[in-house]
Amino acid sequence: MLCVLGACGERELLVREFVGRSMGTSYAVTCVASADVEPAELERAVAAELAAVTARASTWDPTSELARFDAQRSTAPFAVSSELSELVARAISFAHLTGGAFDPTVLPLVRALGFAAEGGEGEVDEAALAAARERVGVAKLRVERGSLAKLDPELELDLSGIAPGDAVDRLGATLDALGARAWLIELGGEVRAHGTKLDGSPWLVGIEVPREGSEFGDELLRRVELSDRALATSGSYRRARAAGAQRVHHVVDPRTGRNATHETVSVTVLAPTCARADALATALLVLGADEGLRWLETQSDVEALFVRVDGERFEVRATPGFPPEPDR
Repeated sequence: MLCVLGACGERELLVREFVGRSMGTSYAVTCVASADVEPAELERAVAAELAAVTARASTWDPTSELARFDAQRSTAPFAVSSELSELVARAISFAHLTGGAFDPTVLPLVRALGFAAEGGEGEVDEAALAAARERVGVAKLRVERGSLAKLDPELELDLSGIAPGDAVDRLGATLDALGARAWLIELGGEVRAHGTKLDGSPWLVGIEVPREGSEFGDELLRRVELSDRALATSGSYRRARAAGAQRVHHVVDPRTGRNATHETVSVTVLAPTCARADALATALLVLGADEGLRWLETQSDVEALFVRVDGERFEVRATPGFPPEPDR
């Protein structure tokens, strides 16, 4: 879609908007660029970048580099693209930074709780869960540029807590390289903004009420002005299931091998990059508001908002620097 918004010097500025689906979710891109930047070129570049990310880091596509690494049962080095090995290295750095609250080797636990591609039903198999816990830990993984190696042949990676954010960052770099002046990118709820709208105002994004069973964007909890920052939300309310008398969800504490026992149901993080916001939103949801807010005191470039559920009520806690609801 093209919409003339204004002019810069003698060059007309246009807003280009396009949407689609990738990585099992939807994406939306809005960018401001001069009229001589072809919209078809922008759209093709975005689609190509998303296809490349999927081919590298998808857990669901059995032909992806990551899925093929997970499927092989060997401790020999496994050749991968430098982009994938660098992403895994960054994921490991977040595991160390968060004391293991974020862990890219968590897939066996996710599967044992019934949230892998094949789904799950019935009660949790405690023996399978205990066995899965033994296969988790970044110390069981060796990363070199262009290769990954398992120290435990049963180890499996899940990059869904960082790959969408990394994809958003890469899309932003792609738009910059093609001459976009400003942009807003959203992929499955992970968002990054560059610059401002033509009137100089920041982009405006919403944080939804974390109500189980709701559709995306049904009810907004708060709006956030965003400019040259990224925002990511992680929640336990989207993917949950009955497991006998208990209810389990897909967010696993890698340190214990189980769902966290606190009542925080969503965390929204503001950070310089979307990969950082994505990974830390996952980690902070594992930690919960009390532990998470204490940990955030050690970080100078991150703000976060925690939502706790108490019956039908939602309690919001945030870091001092998290932006308030805008007036407009």
